[in-house]
This record gives sequence, C-alpha cells and structure tokens, in this order.
Amino acid sequence: MHHKCSHVIKLGDLNLHLEQEAYDNLFMVQGLENHVLFPTHEWGGLLGPVLSDLPETSILCQQRGLVGSIDHYAVLAQVKLNMAREDAVPRTIWLWEMADWSSMRHAIDHMDWEALLVGDAEAKACAISSKLLDLLQQHIPSRKYLTRHGDTAWFDYRCRVAAEAKHAAWMRYKRRPTHQNKASTSGGVQADGRYLQMGEESPERGL
Repeated sequence: MHHKCSHVIKLGDLNLHLEQEAYDNLFMVQGLENHVLFPTHEWGGLLGPVLSDLPETSILCQQRGLVGSIDHYAVLAQVKLNMAREDAVPRTIWLWEMADWSSMRHAIDHMDWEALLVGDAEAKACAISSKLLDLLQQHIPSRKYLTRHGDTAWFDYRCRVAAEAKHAAWMRYKRRPTHQNKASTSGGVQADGRYLQMGEESPERGL
C-alpha cells in the first residue's frame, strides 16, 4: 500500500478469517492500528475495523445499530484532525512610480558584463538574476507585505491598503457623522488612501 499522504485511514468490510495474511500485513508492515474494540457482527467477531496510523486519541469509534437487513453493525468513527495553517508569506511590493530609472539605466550601462557572465548557462542566469535584483533594491523603493491566512489569490497588497483605508473612513464617520465623512465611505479608495466619489475616475488606476 503505497501513498504520499501524511496519514492514512482504511476501513470497510474486511473478512479477517479469509484475509488474515493481508490484515496482518497492515499491522506488521504498514504500522496501522485498529481503533474498533467491539464486535461489528451480530454473532460476534470483528468484520468492520477502522485502521489508521493516527494516534489512539485521534479516533473514537462507536457501535451503532444493524444496517438494514444485513448482520453487520454500523460503526461511527469520529476523527479529530488539526487543520494545517499556512504561515504568512512575505512579499515584496515594488513602488514602481517612485523608481529612479535614470540612475538604474546608468548603472546597467556601466556594468562589466564580461566579468559578471562567466561559467555555463545556469551560472550566467543566476548571476544576472542576482544582479538585477540587487539593482532593483538600490533604485526602486519597496514595502514588505505579509499575506494572511485565508486571503484569496486576488486579494493583494493594493486591496489590503484599500480595505484598511475604507475601514478607517467608516470609523471616522462613526465618530463624526458628517456629510463629508459619509461621502468618503461611499466612494472608491485608491491605494494611497485618497478617496474618490462614486463615478469619479482615478488619475492613475482606481480600485
């Protein structure tokens, strides 16, 4: 039984008296344990095991009534799993509109490319990628942004800034319910925090 899962659960109607060798293999070779400690047949015997490599405290099995006209008891297995949470991933947000393009072009024009691009194709690709990243960090301002658990793929840095600015506008309106503050909550919000009335076009790129 080959798999790439973190854990495995195997259950079903296993006739142990007919498949004893395969059943023993699940214990001895695969390292599984049976979490059913009661008979699952009306005449006794264990025909419906719940096998897994999870800790004993993670699975609770209970006997239920007979299922339809068959002579097997139903087994209720409650599995306690810890949800895997993704760590916040740092992202670099480049502020392209604040870039010093002239100084970056000057640095590229005066770069010693022959000294930089040595070795095979892989080494050259790594060298130029590293150098370009270094130039970006020198000539283009940036911000670090941590993606939060549960953020959708489209909810990027600009969306985060806009959402926080929108919330700030709503809090201002709650503190001072003026017409001006109310208008700021009903308009679009740019990434720099400025407010636009509905229908007004952003001079750059509205959200």
